[in-house]
Amino acid sequence: MKCRSIVSTYVPILVSCLYFTFSNEICSRYEGGCCNGYGWNNDTGNCTKCNIGYLGLNCSRQCKYPSYGWKCKLACNCSKEYCNLSTGCENKTWEQDIDTSAGAPGPIFIVMIVCFSVSAILLLLVFQSLKCWKHIKCRSTVKEDITEENHYQTISDHDLFKKLSI
Repeated sequence: MKCRSIVSTYVPILVSCLYFTFSNEICSRYEGGCCNGYGWNNDTGNCTKCNIGYLGLNCSRQCKYPSYGWKCKLACNCSKEYCNLSTGCENKTWEQDIDTSAGAPGPIFIVMIVCFSVSAILLLLVFQSLKCWKHIKCRSTVKEDITEENHYQTISDHDLFKKLSI
């Protein structure tokens, strides 16, 4: 495989991965065009994060107790009547709220891992292609023609006898 074809094939894939990782969460595979946890904002003409306490496609679901906060990643450590879906426990005499977001990686983290993996594979392919190219180039260099010539010398019987008797 030529180096140019590797670069022209895989660089656009890498650029696309990075674009979608850092874009404003517009996903064409979802109804309404926004990713899970985002809703369409008619004023800005863009996908925006769901209000705190809401999640799902187009922010259609409220957090269920004991979850609250952005994407419902926090957990109230108080009774249901004191747990606000946006701010958590309203009565601050309860224990501190529990952060449950550390357990599950977010979608951006997963996309970044995929992009990193694709980049690593591309880098290996480029190095392998360069190695092959160098090997092929070395094999195809012009080799000097080595010609063998046979030299014969006529030896008289007398000279032969002298050489054999030595």
